[in-house]
Amino acid sequence: MTKHAAWIIHFKAHMDEFSLMNLDGSEYIAGIIIVPGHSMRAALDALDDYLSKNRMWVMDVSKCERYVPENFTAPTKENKDIIEVAETVLIYQASEFVSGASSKVLEDEEGEAT
Repeated sequence: MTKHAAWIIHFKAHMDEFSLMNLDGSEYIAGIIIVPGHSMRAALDALDDYLSKNRMWVMDVSKCERYVPENFTAPTKENKDIIEVAETVLIYQASEFVSGASSKVLEDEEGEAT
């Protein structure tokens, strides 16, 4: 029996104006997704598939790591979300979005920080 694996991918993707993920007219989204895959190549292919189905395409992948539960023990909201989504991905073998921010949200946050 093949053991399933999940991959955590931190990415930036351009959003089509008609993407259901584009709620505010942004040009792109920066986010975290967890995808199933037996290898990093399969995981990146799953990312491409998920994005294209949602009218988006990859601009950048800043991190792609195999999900290892022991690496997410710190009690943070992000770790809790990753564990929860990763377990769902491992069961159903379907890509799941964890979190993200649109370019307009990121610009607003940047403006508040200055």
